[in-house]
Amino acid sequence: MKKVSLFCLFMIFSVFGFGAETLTLPASLKEALENSPYLKIQERNKDAKSADVRIAWSAFVPHVQGEVGRGRQSKDNYYTKLQKKRFNDTGNAAIM
Repeated sequence: MKKVSLFCLFMIFSVFGFGAETLTLPASLKEALENSPYLKIQERNKDAKSADVRIAWSAFVPHVQGEVGRGRQSKDNYYTKLQKKRFNDTGNAAIM
């Protein structure tokens, strides 16, 4: 009795488990192409090859390099005031 009830229970659950949605041939081919690891590797290789071509072309193209900066300094900061004071105190003599 116990074996029969377990068998019936197993059969009921298997019906629900195998009752998944069926796929058509075009839909299954589309899904296989989207999830194919071989095709993903080939696409990455294609991207790497196009990057190699760009790197090779960079040897023939002129390069431009530049730098831009911005600084801010007060005209009368502590250091310049100190230098002016020392210069005025000593005249034109060198300060050591």
